[in-house]
Amino acid sequence: MLWHLIGGVHNDALMLGLMLAGTVIALEALQDTRWWPFTAGVVLIALGAQVKLPALVALAVVGTALARRLGGGLARFTLSGVTMVVVAVLVSVVTSLAGQAGFGWLQALGTPSKVPSWMAPSNWPGFLTGAVFGAESGQAMISAGRVAGLVLVLCGIAVVLTRQLRGGISEVMALGLMMSVIVVLGPVVQPWYLLWAVLPLAAAGVWRTKIAAVVTVFALLVPPLAGDFAGRVAELVVGYGAGLAVVACAFLVLRHVLGRVSVRRRPGGELPAADDVVAGGAGVPGAVARAAGRPAGAARVRVRARVLPCCRR
Repeated sequence: MLWHLIGGVHNDALMLGLMLAGTVIALEALQDTRWWPFTAGVVLIALGAQVKLPALVALAVVGTALARRLGGGLARFTLSGVTMVVVAVLVSVVTSLAGQAGFGWLQALGTPSKVPSWMAPSNWPGFLTGAVFGAESGQAMISAGRVAGLVLVLCGIAVVLTRQLRGGISEVMALGLMMSVIVVLGPVVQPWYLLWAVLPLAAAGVWRTKIAAVVTVFALLVPPLAGDFAGRVAELVVGYGAGLAVVACAFLVLRHVLGRVSVRRRPGGELPAADDVVAGGAGVPGAVARAAGRPAGAARVRVRARVLPCCRR
């Protein structure tokens, strides 16, 4: 994130910040049916979509969560979806008029895809066809591949939302999966686009080792500023070193914090008292810990607290 979003000064940082903050606020407010904070969260997501359109999938996640909160069903799902669309349109109109920029930005939505991206899997058949049969055939295949990719993206989003509506996956997991589908099957892929999916998937707590490996490879594949480091190799080396230092410090701090959360058994296998076990700031009764049936030889009792109560199942 520091390497590309901050070092490369990409507006994806604004999109992700607004989208994720709005998602957390909306989902937290939905648990207690607090409509003003919920509305504020939805507006933040819509503002993130003004930076980059993929943030709209967070509105789909929040809308589906709203439908489940109201009792589920296709009718409530449709009503919630229409509500999210109305909010997105209103925010777009207000921001466009307030900024006196008009709606000319609509014509620029397709600009990023004008140059074929070699990282996008949907373009690979076109590149292969162009190498064998010529540029004209290759461009036609690229266009066909993008259409196929768009269809698959829509199908993937529909599947994920269906599973979320039925309670099969959490809201954060749904957001990460839909962002993954958009990145993999979209017409344009840049290394920092992976962060669209990585951040929510990391919050969902899945595939962390694999995600870390993929992010590391793509973070180093293309340096910030499109790799324009001619005559400035020293800056690139310093950047790599600083990034490694930040990751190492974060690892040590997290290990220290998590080590303090872990509660070791006392001599003789006796569990600690209620006041000795703390999770997320709330004491855990000793009777509950004993009822868990921990074996006498267990080395420690680990206490974990989820970040989002709405993700509990």
